Amino acid sequence: MSSATAGTSKNVHPQTAPAKPIRNLAALSRLRARARQLHLFDGLVGLGRAVLLAAAASFVLDYLLDLPWGVRLFFLMVGLSLLVAWTAARLVRPLSRVIPDESLALLVEASNPDLHQSLITAIELTRPGVEGARHVSADLIASVVADVESRAREIAFDRIFRLRHLRRRAVLLGILTGAILVLSIASPGLASIWLERNLLLRGTKWPKETILQQYPPIPETVAVGDDLLVEVRVLRGDPRTVALESETPSAARRTYPMLRKEKASWDVRIVEAGGD
Repeated sequence: MSSATAGTSKNVHPQTAPAKPIRNLAALSRLRARARQLHLFDGLVGLGRAVLLAAAASFVLDYLLDLPWGVRLFFLMVGLSLLVAWTAARLVRPLSRVIPDESLALLVEASNPDLHQSLITAIELTRPGVEGARHVSADLIASVVADVESRAREIAFDRIFRLRHLRRRAVLLGILTGAILVLSIASPGLASIWLERNLLLRGTKWPKETILQQYPPIPETVAVGDDLLVEVRVLRGDPRTVALESETPSAARRTYPMLRKEKASWDVRIVEAGGD
């Protein structure tokens, strides 16, 4: 007597992947592009402000202290290095990263509390290969997706951006830029000298105010035929020539050219070059 056992086979059908929230994903894609644009604009505003402030600081320091060539070169190298590092950290790296849909959905949920996490739930449970979707009813997932899709046009996706702060920074940059342009137009010579000294590293001198001190005092009377030596000490500035005016007995003013003569490293002696 023989017995035969008949095996039964059971076909297991894989669970169908739930439909994705297409409208919301498209809105998040546009939101991602908008975020990149605003981040780029904000980075350029910050970069422009830093460059203008650094230029203004270098102008003031160099004008007041008359910085030597080596110090100006050091400041230029440090400024360029900081500029490159700032650009890489605040612009290149952030813009090269792709913001995940889940991160954008969390920002949208924070700005739209009435969603009650339905958007992030619909995105996470419809992502391919997600483990949590196997433990949730497909009908429930489809219901969440359908609900959030029907509200796609009502969701304020742009609410996550704080444009008021960005506009304020842009306005401040515009004011700073306008002020520097006005000063440059009003004093093109000073702007040109700053460019030559701090970017081209030339030895152009600043046209500063000249302050002279007569030393020693000129006597009230001088004998006819005697020479008169006039010395002037330069307290500020770097004059090459000085004109000495005198009043003759006929009440006519006469001008005598005076030549510069080095007396010491920190002093200048100017003597009369000619005249009667």
